Amino acid sequence: MKMTARDIRGFLGGEPFVLFHRPGDELAELWLQKDNELYTDLHFDANGFYVHPLHKDGLPVALIPRERAHIIRFPLAQWKMPGAGSVPSPSGGTTAGQHQSRVQAALDAIGTGKLQKVVLAGYRDYPPAGWDAVATFMRLALTYPQSFVFLWHHPAHTQLLAASPEVLVRIDGHFGLTYSLAGTKTTGRPWTDKERNEQKIVTDYIIRRLLSRGWTLSQDGPHDHRQGHLTHLRTDIRFILDQPGKALTKVLRALHPTPAVVGLPKEGALQWIGEHEDFDRRYYTGFFGIKEDEQATFYVNLRSLEANDKRIRLYAGGGIVAGSRPQDEWREVRQKTDILATHLVYGQ
Repeated sequence: MKMTARDIRGFLGGEPFVLFHRPGDELAELWLQKDNELYTDLHFDANGFYVHPLHKDGLPVALIPRERAHIIRFPLAQWKMPGAGSVPSPSGGTTAGQHQSRVQAALDAIGTGKLQKVVLAGYRDYPPAGWDAVATFMRLALTYPQSFVFLWHHPAHTQLLAASPEVLVRIDGHFGLTYSLAGTKTTGRPWTDKERNEQKIVTDYIIRRLLSRGWTLSQDGPHDHRQGHLTHLRTDIRFILDQPGKALTKVLRALHPTPAVVGLPKEGALQWIGEHEDFDRRYYTGFFGIKEDEQATFYVNLRSLEANDKRIRLYAGGGIVAGSRPQDEWREVRQKTDILATHLVYGQ
C-alpha cells in the first residue's frame, strides 16, 4: 500500500521539524528536532536546514541543526497523491485595485529615473481550520519534482511551506553556481522585450556583485526554464572561490536579496517596497536550504505560504520595469496564487 499523509503525520510529535524534497531526488527527508529550541545562526557555521527572512532584523535566521535531528527518508514512489478536495473561499488578500495602483506608482518612480525595477508582491489568505499541511506538501512534492519543496514547522514560531525552482547559490568546495531567473510566461508565445530586459537587469546585477568580490566567473544563457505551468528565462553563472568553506556568508551577502525579488537599485527598491506594500513579507523572498560542510545549496523562497492558527497566507509577486502594464502585472500575481491555492488540501 502507498503511504498517505496520515502515515507521515504518525512520525510527528510536538517537536520542530522540516520535511523536504530536493529536486530530482527519489527520496523525501523528515528531520525531527530532538528538542524544542529555536536555533539561529547568522554566520551559517552549523550544518543543517536554514530558513532566512527577507530582512534579518526582527525575524530569526532559523536553523534545525543536523546534529540535533532524527532523520527519516521516504521513497516518493511509495507516496499516494492526496486528493485536491474542496478549497474554501479566500478570507482576505490584496485586491486588483490595490495592486494595480502600486504598479502605477512603481512605474512613476521608474519614470523619474529613481528606480530601474521594483518587485511588487501580493497575498491571499485562507482559513486554517481543516488544512492539512503534510498532504499539501505531498501534493507539491509529487507535482513539482524538479523544485525544492519544504514544510518547516516550529511550534513556538511559525510554519512555512514553499516550492521553489530558483537556486540562490550552490557551493561545492571552490566552485559556486547561481542562476539569474526572471521573466514569466504561460504559453508558447515569444519572449517580449520587457521580459528580456527584466532578465538582463537581474543578470547584470549578479555579475557585478560577484566581480566586485574578485571571483572569476562565466555565464551561460539566457535559456528557457520550465516550472510546472510557467516558463522563465534563466542564465547560469558559475564562479570560483579562493576560500572554500569560509566564503558562504560573503556569497549570501553578495547575492541576497536579488533584483528578482526586490528590484534595482537594491536599497532604493527595498525602501520603496517598505513604503508601499501594506504587509510584511516575513520569510517570503528570503531564502532557505541546507549546509553540509563545504557543500551548501540555498533557494529563493518563492511560491510560498506561511501559516498559523489564524490564517494561511499565500504570497506571490512580479517584477515591474518600464513598459509594464498594471492589468498584466495583477494577472501574473493572481495566476501564481491561484496555482498555489489549487494544491491546498483540506480535510484529509
